[in-house]
Amino acid sequence: MAHFLRLAPAFVVELLSISDSLRQTAKKMDLWIANGVELGWLIDPYTRQVHIYHPGVVTPRIESGSQVAGTGPVDSFVLDLEEIWRCYE
Repeated sequence: MAHFLRLAPAFVVELLSISDSLRQTAKKMDLWIANGVELGWLIDPYTRQVHIYHPGVVTPRIESGSQVAGTGPVDSFVLDLEEIWRCYE
């Protein structure tokens, strides 16, 4: 019988694709957070928004702009979104 460790990463990023449903992917992010992830970013290149998930927060914070700054496990990390946005123009 195989045994698996029940571990979750501290930080996850989901990039929405054209075939993904925002609603379904948001539910997936909620599951990540419920299972121990400290920070999750759901990047929607079609609306140029980043939905930011944290434990204990019911509604994700939404950022839009040219970059998003990390907190918690990726404190001081900044993701430049301009290249992502250009790929979806």
